[in-house]
Order: sequence, then C-alpha cells, then structure tokens
Amino acid sequence: LDNVPDGYITVYSGLGNSSPTQLVLVPIKHEDDVKGVIEIACFQRLNEQTLDHIEQCAHKIANAIF
Repeated sequence: LDNVPDGYITVYSGLGNSSPTQLVLVPIKHEDDVKGVIEIACFQRLNEQTLDHIEQCAHKIANAIF
C-alpha cells in the first residue's frame, strides 16, 4: 500500500515517531491457505528486488512452520 493515510499507524522508536509512507503486506501461505501475514511499515518506497526478497522470506517461513 502506497501513500498510507496520515494517522493510520504511527511507528514509535527511541529516535522518535513518524507515520510510514508505505505498508507491505505479504501472506504466509501453506497449500494455498493463508496462515498469517507479514506487515512491514516503511518510510520510503521499497524497490522490486527488496519486495521479492520479502516474498521469498515469507515462503521460507511458511516452509519452516508447516
């Protein structure tokens, strides 16, 4: 999701807080059933290579759990 609406979510840390500009939601699937979702809040738009790596990680997590 690009252009996250202001106030939708705020990320807090020891360095301050801010609203993300992008949310990445990746399903964790086992045999075509969604078993979970990875949600990543970003302060800048991720490139396609990074998104591909996140999807690969989700697949590996699904294989490790199920």
